[in-house]
Amino acid sequence: MNRLTCVVVDDEPIARKGIRSFVERLDYLDFIGFAKDIDELIQILKTTTIDLLFLDIEMPGLSGMEFAQTYEEKLPMIIFVTAYHDYAVESYNVHAVDYLLKPVSFDRFKLSAERALEIASSKSPDSSSRDSFFLRHEGKFLRVNYREIVYLSAMQNYVRIHLMNQKQLVVRYTMKTIMEFLDPDRFLTVHKSYIVHKDHVEEVSSGYLSMAGYGQIPIGRTFKDDVLPKLIKS
Repeated sequence: MNRLTCVVVDDEPIARKGIRSFVERLDYLDFIGFAKDIDELIQILKTTTIDLLFLDIEMPGLSGMEFAQTYEEKLPMIIFVTAYHDYAVESYNVHAVDYLLKPVSFDRFKLSAERALEIASSKSPDSSSRDSFFLRHEGKFLRVNYREIVYLSAMQNYVRIHLMNQKQLVVRYTMKTIMEFLDPDRFLTVHKSYIVHKDHVEEVSSGYLSMAGYGQIPIGRTFKDDVLPKLIKS
């Protein structure tokens, strides 16, 4: 049986101890340590390979959700453990394994942990079976269908999503976060500022992609050698 290394991240000592007691009752979970905030968590991640985070959301400094949306390195699996309903849709977007509301029963905790174990064992991507995802846009959550996206472009702290029928959405996300919940079989990063939907690529030249009816997209130097093989493979 696979064993999952895990860290409990919560600013409340009682909550940390409670989750640790649950972790120690399951023989496939290895408790590595506590973190009372995101700064402590990042220090652990720099030195230790962690498979799973039991992550609170509302904490002093950077919140658990903000960490999940902006962390630059590969994220461990995440099970959010929070007293708030408000972030459930956002947890979907960062591919959280589960979203647990405090107080958490052991049976509910065990169900989430088993799901994490299944994901780790199968190593199956969780975005490939989805047709859509949710984005926070103008104070609401908007469902965006993958097939409607032509390409995405970076705008400092925002991303502009270019949709079919010349529609656009501007959302406050990083390109890295957006790519985390796009299906890699359908989308391709071709430049540090551009991600394209492969089905909309009409022509490839030495430095540009022609998008069917939507102009040209530059190919970055560091991506140049990979673009054509990945398009052909699709």
